[in-house]
Amino acid sequence: MLARQADGLLLLTATPHDGFDAHFASIMELLDPSLVDGRGVLRVEAGGKEPYRRHIVRRLKHHIRDAQTGEPLFKTRVVIPRPVPFGIARAPRCSALQAALLALIAPRLKAAIRKRSYGDVLAFISLLKRSVSTVKACKSTLEVVAERYGEMIAKGTEEEEGCSPRRTKTRASPRTRSFSARSSTRLAASRSRRRPMRS
Repeated sequence: MLARQADGLLLLTATPHDGFDAHFASIMELLDPSLVDGRGVLRVEAGGKEPYRRHIVRRLKHHIRDAQTGEPLFKTRVVIPRPVPFGIARAPRCSALQAALLALIAPRLKAAIRKRSYGDVLAFISLLKRSVSTVKACKSTLEVVAERYGEMIAKGTEEEEGCSPRRTKTRASPRTRSFSARSSTRLAASRSRRRPMRS
């Protein structure tokens, strides 16, 4: 509503969108409704041109430079890996947590990869990343996961209790129907033979 009533609209963000094409298309539709077709998908012109790109100005860190000198304002990051020793003797409780978490996640992660369930893969990897951050961060994440699973189980139980029992109907198989038809024919023939002839 606001986009249609405003003369101009400027959207600023320091973070990307959530990765869903439909959500990104809805943002582009705020800027210009003609960028999206009736299905909510971004339009593509002949030759593969994407009209929405002319509405986007993207600047990365290396684009930001001093107006006077032209020098980059963000220095190049230098990353020096530092090994962190870890083991049962040094941190037995933390080591036990890691072992239990790996035993829980590893088989589920492999199954999700085989099934190409990439949403689950991302969730499991994120949980592993939190586990190597801090114990507190891992505990917080596990509490959120446990709470969501509890809500899902409770909701499923409520739905099962609310469902009325369905009536089951038995349907005869083709073999049973054929057998019944043959039996009826034989019974009728038998009765016709027993019936006395009328003159």
